[in-house]
Amino acid sequence: MQAADSRVSELSDTGHLKQRFARCEDAVHLAVAVSGGSDSVALMYLVGAWLWSQQDNRPRISVLTVNHGLRPEAGDEAASVAAWAQHLCFSHETLSWEGKKPETGVQQAARRARYGLMSDWCVANHADAL
Repeated sequence: MQAADSRVSELSDTGHLKQRFARCEDAVHLAVAVSGGSDSVALMYLVGAWLWSQQDNRPRISVLTVNHGLRPEAGDEAASVAAWAQHLCFSHETLSWEGKKPETGVQQAARRARYGLMSDWCVANHADAL
């Protein structure tokens, strides 16, 4: 448990956050992919902690969630992400995978669709990085 406590302390340290997000320092607009799972939600909150530790040069943050249309609860999950993003003062966009879904290879097709939707959004909205 001591190792976990040390990691939490490390993550909340401003200097450590600046080091972790150093590649993002010159960005004007960053997009963050958040599915609603614990890993991506934690990343969104770490981005928030890093952003608010910045004295200046704060990039605009947009949170992207993809609804693949494969599960009925996906819309509610995207709405939860939108609420969490709003709490952090981030904009949020739910991108939808429209059209017929394949009978086989659904995960691979969903991954391709997700990457395509987010990449297209980033280009159209001038995001420096995803």
